[in-house]
Amino acid sequence: MAAWAGMEHPRREIEVETVQSAARRLGVCPKTVRRMISDGRLPAYRLGPRMLRLDPADVDRLLQRAS
Repeated sequence: MAAWAGMEHPRREIEVETVQSAARRLGVCPKTVRRMISDGRLPAYRLGPRMLRLDPADVDRLLQRAS
């Protein structure tokens, strides 16, 4: 335990994307993105009772599958 005394843990910055941003990239409305999330087609992370965030890489994969 003493080895950790005074050491700071570096925070990693994780890129996330909003539902609105993902909708713009996918060319659909935000409601469609929310439906994709609830259907399990697009993973999302809930950061509160109403705040959803997506991994941009997941949105990229969905775009590649669609093309």
